[in-house]
This record gives sequence, C-alpha cells and structure tokens, in this order.
Amino acid sequence: MKLFTLLFFILISSGMIHAQPVQSIDLSGTWKVTWNEGGHGPQSLDGYLRSNPENDPQRFLEVPVPMELHIALQNAGLVDDINYGINTLKARWVAEKYWLYVTKFSVPADAVNQSSWLVFDQLDLNAMIILNGEIIGEHHSAFVPCRIEVTGKLKSGENILKVAIESGLYGVADKNGGDYLQNMGALLNKRHWLRKPQYQFLWDWNPQLINVGITGPVRLEWTKDIRLNQVVVQCDLNNDLNKAILTIKPFIEGPEMTRLKIRISVLETDISKEQDIQLNSRLSSYPIKIEVTEPRLWWPAGQGDQPLYNLSVEIMKDGVVLAEKELRTGIRSIEIDQSPHPETGNYFTLLINNRKVFMKGGNWVPPDMIYSNISHNRLDKLTNLAIEANFNMLRIWGGAIWAGHDLLDLCDEKGILVWHDLLFACSKYPGDNKEFYDMVVNEVTWGVREFSAHPSVAVWCGNNENEVGTWSWGWDRFGKMMPDYGLYHLVFPVIMKEEDPSRPYWPSSPFSLDHINPASPVTGDQHPWDVSLGAAGPDFSAYRSYVDRFPNEGGVLGASSPATIRQFLPKNEQYIRSFTWDHHDNEVNFWNNGPGINYQITEFWLGKKAEDLGFDNYILGSGLLQAEGLNEYISNYRRRMFS
Repeated sequence: MKLFTLLFFILISSGMIHAQPVQSIDLSGTWKVTWNEGGHGPQSLDGYLRSNPENDPQRFLEVPVPMELHIALQNAGLVDDINYGINTLKARWVAEKYWLYVTKFSVPADAVNQSSWLVFDQLDLNAMIILNGEIIGEHHSAFVPCRIEVTGKLKSGENILKVAIESGLYGVADKNGGDYLQNMGALLNKRHWLRKPQYQFLWDWNPQLINVGITGPVRLEWTKDIRLNQVVVQCDLNNDLNKAILTIKPFIEGPEMTRLKIRISVLETDISKEQDIQLNSRLSSYPIKIEVTEPRLWWPAGQGDQPLYNLSVEIMKDGVVLAEKELRTGIRSIEIDQSPHPETGNYFTLLINNRKVFMKGGNWVPPDMIYSNISHNRLDKLTNLAIEANFNMLRIWGGAIWAGHDLLDLCDEKGILVWHDLLFACSKYPGDNKEFYDMVVNEVTWGVREFSAHPSVAVWCGNNENEVGTWSWGWDRFGKMMPDYGLYHLVFPVIMKEEDPSRPYWPSSPFSLDHINPASPVTGDQHPWDVSLGAAGPDFSAYRSYVDRFPNEGGVLGASSPATIRQFLPKNEQYIRSFTWDHHDNEVNFWNNGPGINYQITEFWLGKKAEDLGFDNYILGSGLLQAEGLNEYISNYRRRMFS
C-alpha cells in the first residue's frame, strides 16, 4: 500500500496521470446518398430532408465519405473521367443537384450525457445537418470546419445522421450578382457570395467544375471535462537574434470558473513553464510567454538550416492531464524593407533574421480540379520540384484554398517561405452584407490562428487583384462602390494585430503605398502581365526594362508537353483548335476576340501561324518560346536584385 501511495504521488506531481481526454468516433466510411432538383423526389426542401433510404433504397447510392461527389460518381461509373475530353462540361449536372447523405451510428452510453459535438472537417458547400430528424445546424463555408454541439441530442443505441448539401448555386439563386461582378459567368453563379475556392467557377488555368460534397473526415466528439481547441504560436525574435519570446495561446472551453493549470514545454530544450488559469464562460485563449535564449534560427532554402522546435501543450487539473497537443514551430523574424529607393519609389525586400533575401518562386494553385483529392505524396513531389528549381517562396493565390498543414509542414521542413493571400480574388465581395461579413471575419480569424505555428508563413495578404480591379478595370463604374474595401484595410489588419502581429500584412496584391496606382512598378508588389496580356503582348524582350520592386505574379503563356496534351484529347481531336483543344486551353487566349495569345507569340517569334507549324511542331515551338520568355523574366529581376 505504501508503494502504491508513493507511486501515485509521483505520478500526480509529475503531471503524468491522464484523464480521459476528448473521445471520438470516426463517422467517415460508407454513407448513402441521393439527389433531387425539385422533381426527382419530394418537391419541398423540408420533405426532401425527411427522405428515408429504407422507404426507397433504389434511390440511394453508396459512396465513400470523405470524397467529392464528382469523384465518387466517377468511381460508380456515372461520370466519365473529368480530366479527359469535354467531360467537365458533361459533368456540370452534379453541381446542379441537391444531395442528401445518410448514415447510422451508435455511441457509448457515457457519450449521451456528456458534452458532445459533431465535427465535419470540410463541407462544400451549403449544408443542413439533421440528427435523429432534427435540424441541428447549417454550414456555409468550405474554408472552416463545421462544429455543431449536440449535447443532449444523442440517443442511446442507433442515431441517424443526414447531411443535405448543395454546391452553392441554390443558395445564391436570389442574391445580387451584377452589383459585384459584370462577368457573364458570375451573373449566373454569383461566386462572390460563395465561400469556396473561386477557381472552380472557371479561371484562366482551370475549366469550370464546381465541387460539392462531404470533402473532409467526419467524427463525433465528447468529453466530461474541457476541450482544447486551436493553439496559436507567435514568435518575437529580438534584433540581436539571441533571444526569442514565444507566445503560446491555447483556446479552451469548459465549465465556467474551472481552475486549471497550463504547462508549455519546448521538447528540444529544458524549457517548461506552468500557469494557473480560471476558465471564462466561452471559448477563450490563455496566453503564456516562453523565452528561448540562443535559439537555433529557421532560414529559407539556400540561406541556412530549418531547425524546428516541438512544443507540448498540456491542460491539467489537480495534476491530471485533461487535454494535450503537440505542434512544431520555427524561430525567425520577418520584415518587409520599404525604405525609399534612391531613384524613385520604395524598395520591397524581405528581411529574414535581419538578412536581405532575394525571393525566387512561383504561384501555387491547387494541383487538381478536385482540391480535396490531393495526396500528401503529391505535395511532397511538387515541393521537391520547387526546391530543385531553386525556389525559396510560394505564393498561395487568393482564388483557391488555405495552404493547409500538409503543404505548410513540407514548406517548414524544406525552407520554402509562403506568401499567403486570403481567399478573395478578382471580384468585389459583399462586405456590406452582415451575414457575409460575419462569415469572413470568422474565416480569417480561424485561418490565421490555425496556421500560426508554421515558420514558413511569411506574409498575409488581403486578396488577389481586387484593389487593381477598382483602380484599372472599371469596377468603380457599376454597382456597389468598394463594398469590401473596409475588410482589407480595416477589419483584417485588426485581426492580424490581435492574432498574428509577428508577420507583415499586405492589403492586396498588387498594392502600392501612398494611394497611387496599385500596379505601380516602383513601390509595393506587382503583377507584370503587360507581357502576354497587355501592351507588350508577345514581345517578352520588354521584360528587360521592367523595374518592378517585387513581381509576384506574371509570366509567358505556352503549350504543355505533347504527352500531356494527348492524355486529354480524344484521338479524333488531336489537332490544333479542335473543340476539346479549345476547351482545355487557357481562357485568356480568347479574351480579345482575335487570334489567341499563344498563337500570337509563336507567329511573332517564328513567323508562322500555329496551323502551319502543325501539332507537334507548334507544341514544341510554343513550349520553347515560353521557356525563353520566362528566362527573360527571371534574368531581368535577378539582374536588378536588391537595386
């Protein structure tokens, strides 16, 4: 008995006794799904939500969850390979249906009487969640998880869970389109209202394919104690580079007035700190500061090593660990030098650990039309290619999705800095609508907290090209006047100051200081598309005179390799300007109601029209010219490095 008492005392004093943490049941797996469009099934939404597979089992398919529905239906033989031919056109019906998922699950008896939540890591897009016949919540964003409290709503034994979901098209049917965008497609799909990847609605590099479905894992969570949510990490490295203050902010919820102890440990060191707290009545953060002396600094590729520190966060009560989380971070400082340029304007140079670093990289867009279909292995290969190309930065373009932990982990490990646009691109957005405003404030707050620990994240940027749209594209001549300006210039900066003051925030890309044209080459960042899309057109030698301070988007168009093109062209369409060829081509080829930009480039430099060159020679010539053009782009800015 004495031995047991002594052992128990040692375990308590060392914090090694663990209470039952948040428990969970994986609800992913095989679900049943059916569809409706107001005719195939009950005509009212309420009646549709009450559809029961047991009443008409032939109306339901079995599909894996998580999985985007185009892929699930392709696997079932109902949709043809979306990467081939014009199958993206043929598959548009998938985004035009209302889908109903159904599953059954049982929970242990202790879960019924404890605090519990249904969690969907990702839903795309508008979803109603029904538990045991009761609508328990809605969700309208693919950019944040859906967490719904179900305390007191679970039953002992079998529970029935339904998710009614649609791509977003139903939800915007009655909303204002033309006041925000005059683009023909946007008048139909009103993408500016929808918090999902904007590239799905057709972009220069992607055909339209509007994703839909339960695209992330699903689980039931429960606990009788507290719940540890996100953990924010902020890094403040002093100018002498010999001391860093890490501010760790665990977000915790639980019974009000509960007294707890937080313990933070840096596992590679002997640093550990404890702090007593008392819970508030809602989910709140409880900051703890830790000092790391003589830290091993994280550097971009080519500048040094990428050491990472593992942090342990434990939430304890009476020596018992109620919740814990481990995460990695790196110690570095990041600034933007915008001091006056000796000729005109300002510099725009990133300083990493007080050292000027010349940025070399490219823009990152999802490497698949189905963004939830991208494996970690694929991300690993692509980031390896970036390193082989001597990249040290990727720009996460604002018309897509969050970079995500898998990609950012790889960037942390390989030394690839990340310029991360917030998820707004090429549109006026309804920031003047309260519901939309609240949704994007929650979204940005969640994302900045979620990815704060990653040392690779260097810059947060408000949007892609929205500022220049108002300035130069005529957005000030129709509809709402700058309805989202306050988001990028007031609301998001305040969020950054509160949630992530250790990183620079930039309002838009491109953007200029001193209220001048955001496309100015002598201050801020630039998108030098004058070659290819502007006055310089096919003459990429024009790059030689460009003085842009920080060009982070631009380039030269060109054909993919013959092997790639033949993969998606049917055999009877393997010729230039076949219907399928044009469908897969970059859409900017056709913006100016004349010969496509790609064809202008080959004719300008080779003196021959594409059709005279023939299939193989045109593709070869176009690819080589693109390489020459990119060499001009890269060489010009390398020549002007730091000048």
